[in-house]
Amino acid sequence: MNKKEMPAYFTHHERNFEDHLYTYPVISRRAGGLSIGINLSLIKECNFACEYCQVDRNIPISRNRKVDFQILLDELNTLTNLAVSKELFMYKIFESTPENFQVIRDISFSGDGESTASPYFIESAKLVMHFIAQKKSSGIEIKPIVITNGTMLHKEAICDILRQMYAMGGGAWIKLDAGNEREFQKVSDTSISFEKIQNNIIEFSKTTPVILQTILYQYSNGNYSFTLDDYIDCILKLTSKEAQLECIQLYTLARSTKVKGLESASVEELERRAKSIKERSGVEVKIYP
Repeated sequence: MNKKEMPAYFTHHERNFEDHLYTYPVISRRAGGLSIGINLSLIKECNFACEYCQVDRNIPISRNRKVDFQILLDELNTLTNLAVSKELFMYKIFESTPENFQVIRDISFSGDGESTASPYFIESAKLVMHFIAQKKSSGIEIKPIVITNGTMLHKEAICDILRQMYAMGGGAWIKLDAGNEREFQKVSDTSISFEKIQNNIIEFSKTTPVILQTILYQYSNGNYSFTLDDYIDCILKLTSKEAQLECIQLYTLARSTKVKGLESASVEELERRAKSIKERSGVEVKIYP
């Protein structure tokens, strides 16, 4: 399935909903239903500049970067109520959502930048976990998720939050989009080294299992975004040093990208790579075409 064939509810990942500042609804293939996204980067700050990212960081932003926690809480309540009542699925963009996807699965820190690098992440995360605990007492099960590039996993305060989220059924989904330094820098465009990312993953996941997210796409010259053998060697390095990897989510492009000329990988290529990764590393791989 390519981008043109994918249903609109899967490709609609806009960071805006009604008049909300921080939260937005996403029908997520990987979550298996509704994910409430949280964007802490109102001025589009990030320590990566991934070539496949949909965010245009060159557009001037007039918003204040400070997070108003009361507004965040109000927005979470609004979206949760819309989801539980099914009113959300009457909105045109979501009206064709399959019934089995019309359920709230998680609240996910993602948005327009690296959430864990935000000075407001820890307080926002505590608010979300308290909110989820309250909803659980009402019979509504929601997981707290942080989609992260792993750059802040050397900070104990961040790790403590992620461990608490794991205990609540969620946790860290860590981006790992390459198997060597050269491909990592091409994809991520950052001053942070690939070795540091690997070490952060190893040290954190020794005590707390994580999910890895890996994107695969193709350049106009036919080459793919990561070399399979190097990627598998990287996974083997992680597991040999006691990294606990629950699974790898291998996916491809579903929306427009910053760099032009990038193409989605085929289902066949995703399946081929997933098979090789599983056979050679022993780590479960789930694909999302």
